[in-house]
Amino acid sequence: MSISKEYQNKIIKVLLEEIAEISNKEHQKKIWVPQGPDFDEIINCLADIIEPILEKHKKYQLSEDRYELLVKFYKEFKNFSDYAKKNDYNYYYLYGFLDTPEWAKVMDTAKEVLQAFNYKSED
Repeated sequence: MSISKEYQNKIIKVLLEEIAEISNKEHQKKIWVPQGPDFDEIINCLADIIEPILEKHKKYQLSEDRYELLVKFYKEFKNFSDYAKKNDYNYYYLYGFLDTPEWAKVMDTAKEVLQAFNYKSED
């Protein structure tokens, strides 16, 4: 089954919106911390969007560079998630991680993805 170009663009846009949130520390402090979404919710939302794209990246017509960058980003994101859960569960859920060098690395890679896709936030 082929995926229409319009559908591909919508799904990629949703993914980039999620990655934009992950790249923006001020947004995280303004929205994530006060609203207190469970970080597992953020992880699951990202996984639900990015995993099918990575699995069928050729159908989404991703260039090899963009595909590899998405893989790198998702790997770093999952590694951070695993690290945070393993080392200090409470720290993880209280959003103390926002100021860590490990999270900064995830945010930097998220910014690389946005740049590679020429993404501009609508905010």
